[in-house]
Amino acid sequence: MANSRPLLALMAALLLGVAPVCAQTPAEIWSSSLPADVEHVTVTADARGPAIWRLSRGSGEIRVLGTIGPMPEDLEWNAASLARLIDGARQLLLPPAPDAGLVDAAWFYLWHGDLLRQPDGQTLQQALPAPLAARFAQAARLAGKSGSDYADDATLVAAMRLQRDFLKSRDLTRREPRRTVERMARRAHVPVRRMGEFDLMPTVRAVLALPQARQRACLVQAVDDTMRQARDAAAAADAWADGDIEQVKAHYAETKLLECVAQISPQAAGVNALSVGLIVKGLDAALSEGGKSAAVISIGPLLRQGGVLEQLAAMGVTITYPE
Repeated sequence: MANSRPLLALMAALLLGVAPVCAQTPAEIWSSSLPADVEHVTVTADARGPAIWRLSRGSGEIRVLGTIGPMPEDLEWNAASLARLIDGARQLLLPPAPDAGLVDAAWFYLWHGDLLRQPDGQTLQQALPAPLAARFAQAARLAGKSGSDYADDATLVAAMRLQRDFLKSRDLTRREPRRTVERMARRAHVPVRRMGEFDLMPTVRAVLALPQARQRACLVQAVDDTMRQARDAAAAADAWADGDIEQVKAHYAETKLLECVAQISPQAAGVNALSVGLIVKGLDAALSEGGKSAAVISIGPLLRQGGVLEQLAAMGVTITYPE
């Protein structure tokens, strides 16, 4: 059971950021994220700190911090600039969370533990075509591992563990800046609320039950992600910290592993749609209630085509980048 709970947490992180089914480059994700005829939406750079979007309708206002993750643990960024995010806010809104705890993890491992492993007598390396096995070993070295460290893993489990191990080896975190903003909110006695929750376990079972051959494409994408993040993660984080939108565009992209999970599993794509829907519903409700709120949302679901900002714009919400 020791490995099951971290795996479920990682699966949750993946499904909450699943990319659109169509493959997109970083520039395409941003350029297609909002319709051209929505003139009241502007995105500009701000050297004073990370970019913050302002949503308004009637007497309601929400300031949204867009995050990119993963980012270096030791990244120097102007956290004080986020005072404008929290000042005067009646609540801090965070994305929906999956309802999957220790009992769920234990149950999953007991009844579905075989989905996490290679069949008896087979290793991951034996199951992969030679070119992919070689590239996977190269990516594993970037994560401070060897290919044999994943020998017993099912293909998709190896893909997810590779990403987890790479982030750990490079001291990259997905917890920031959310963790810092939560601390600021609590110090200011601002309530912190999740915009809903959902049952993750049926999707986890469905994804891991897919044939190994179908899971293989996601291992390819995990390898690609590792190579790209090794090259671009630090530059993307630096650009985010400076509010340099153009450089964020140049270096940041949602992970291809997430895109792959959505492609191979309708259930996973459904979780993504549900998550975006809950965010839109939560922000819409906060605007209707009036007053000022703050929110922390990943730039992926925030900006992508059909994502949070595009849906809110269609609902009559004015979206601007504050001076």
